[in-house]
Amino acid sequence: MERTQEITVQLRQDAAAEVAGAGATSPEARDVVDAVAQRGLELVPVDPRAGDPALESFFRIQAPDEATARELTEALTGLEAVEAAYVKPPDALP
Repeated sequence: MERTQEITVQLRQDAAAEVAGAGATSPEARDVVDAVAQRGLELVPVDPRAGDPALESFFRIQAPDEATARELTEALTGLEAVEAAYVKPPDALP
């Protein structure tokens, strides 16, 4: 049984503000939203109540499996508004 995979994405500050706000209007922010939506997934702010500008640019995506997570991460890293994207490693005991 495959487990869902979490993707962490850091967007440029301007794109993050659009995605978290009223909607992505710039082509760069729209590319990110479209890439995620085309796979039936959703960008969710890491901390939606964050007042900390350092956290406002971070989002997470729950992918249904590892293959989807890796493919989407690769697609996202090629977009102008994305500063970083990675598949979160599984939790492990120390």
